Amino acid sequence: MKDHGLGALRSPVDPRDAEYHAVTLGLPTAPALPVQVALPPGGAWDQGSEGTCVGHGVGLAAVVAIHRATGEWIVRDAGAGHRLGRDLYYQTTHDATYSYGTWARLALRTALKVGVLGADGRRHKIGAYHSLLPSADIRSDIEAALAAGMVVNVSYAWSRRWMVANAPFDTLPRPALPDAGGHNVSIWRAAMKHPTAGSAALRRDHSLRNSWGSSWFGDGAAYVDAAIETTSRLWEAWVITAGG
Repeated sequence: MKDHGLGALRSPVDPRDAEYHAVTLGLPTAPALPVQVALPPGGAWDQGSEGTCVGHGVGLAAVVAIHRATGEWIVRDAGAGHRLGRDLYYQTTHDATYSYGTWARLALRTALKVGVLGADGRRHKIGAYHSLLPSADIRSDIEAALAAGMVVNVSYAWSRRWMVANAPFDTLPRPALPDAGGHNVSIWRAAMKHPTAGSAALRRDHSLRNSWGSSWFGDGAAYVDAAIETTSRLWEAWVITAGG
C-alpha cells in the first residue's frame, strides 16, 4: 500500500490535564454495545504521504464535536476534511514540509485557541478537550464517550503489521514488534464482534477511523482488539466538547 507518514509524537506529561479529566463530564457508565458516532459526510480523509495524522485525527474529533453541539457539519466532503487536517497541523507546528509530526495536545490547544478550518473558510473553535487517561477501565471509558456522541482521539505505537490496505474480516492483525512509528486516529465505534470469519467467539473490538483515505479497508476504518488499549501501546486518549 501507499507509504503514509507516521507523525504522532507522544505528548509530554502535563499535570494540568487533571483539571480537565473526562471524569468531570459525567459520561454514561458501561453502555450496551454496539455504540457508534456519526462521522462527517464525504468519506475518509487522506493525509497522503505527509506526517499530518495528528492534524487529521484531532481535526476529525473537533468536527464531530462541533456537529454534536450545533447540528452542522463544517466539512461535507473528504477534500475539505483533508484541508482542515493539513491546516490544523500547520497552525500547530508551522512546519511547511508537513513531515515532522507533532503531539496531540498541541493540536488540541490549537483547535481551542485558533480553531479548525471549515469549508466556509472560517476557523471554528472547540470548547474544551479532556483526557481519558489515567483510567481504571479505559475500554469502558472509551465506550462511554462514544455513547455520549464523542469520537475518541488516540495516539498509538503503530505496529508494522498494521501497515496494510486490508485484512480479513476488517480486523487488524495482532500487533507485534517492530513498530512503524506513532500514529494518531479516532475511535468511532465499539462492538462485540467475531474476530475472524467463521469464529463462534465474540471479542470486544473498537473501530479506528484512519486518515489514509477510502483505499484503507474500503472505507477508511478497521477494527482492532480493544485489549490493546490496556497496554503501553496506547499513548493517550482525548475527547472534545464544543459550545452550541
